[in-house]
Amino acid sequence: MSDWAHLKTELYWVYEGKVRPQYLTLTPKEYPDNHPAYLIRKGSVLVETDFGTITADEGHWVLPGDAIKRRDFSEDAEILSIRFAIEWPDGKPCLDWDVALSFPSADFPKLEEKAIHMLDAIEEIMPEANTRFRFSRGNLGDHLRIRERFIAWLGCLVEISETLNASSPRLEHMDERVFEAARLIDRHPLDLEFVEKELADAVHLSISQLDRLFTKEFGQTPKQYLDQRRMQTATAQLQTSSIPVKQLSYNLGFNSLSYFSRWFRSKTGLSPREYREANKLKPDSE
Repeated sequence: MSDWAHLKTELYWVYEGKVRPQYLTLTPKEYPDNHPAYLIRKGSVLVETDFGTITADEGHWVLPGDAIKRRDFSEDAEILSIRFAIEWPDGKPCLDWDVALSFPSADFPKLEEKAIHMLDAIEEIMPEANTRFRFSRGNLGDHLRIRERFIAWLGCLVEISETLNASSPRLEHMDERVFEAARLIDRHPLDLEFVEKELADAVHLSISQLDRLFTKEFGQTPKQYLDQRRMQTATAQLQTSSIPVKQLSYNLGFNSLSYFSRWFRSKTGLSPREYREANKLKPDSE
């Protein structure tokens, strides 16, 4: 199977409009763990990373790199904003830039066309989704329709990044059994018990072999990998949804709220409620 089949892709939101004053500036602590893409409709943006600083104005796309230190929009900024993920199973980004990828929209007009196509579908199917598309409910057909448009936009972005010689690192060769184990963990319902013996049997390895090979490739055991996925879901929902913490704990497979709170505090140093209050996601627009 091609390396590319192992990519994890997800759309978080698409928004078009004015950037509200309280969201003009973001620092690393406030920055979400996913990729932003901004098309500047009006005004400008400054992106500062460990590797340098760029500015972009009206009519330009900007995709900040992962080493971001600060992002400032001008007070009059209006944007088309897309947040998404495209990464390998170990969490490493498939696309990354030292500072930012920036280019005139007019040079690659199809990217904007596909973004608008995606936004139109979301507004038609899930008008209430706003910047919380990831947690909005809809039927399977609607989900697939939006995902089809997201993948079309993402494919266009990948082509542009290759044209501009932006990095697109591939995974080194990895044992297919380890990839399969990661895929199975990614599909495992978080509210169900995880039995590592069943996972090991599914990929025809002993538990000790699976732990050794998995840790070699991902730097963590299968259980830790699942815990990471559970934590990513917990923090994302606490940042972007109003789901009660008790319900969230059950959705993540915890039998009690107190156990979930202890587990969460051990990972973040904060209770779920404290984390929600301190890390409410700033979506540039809400």
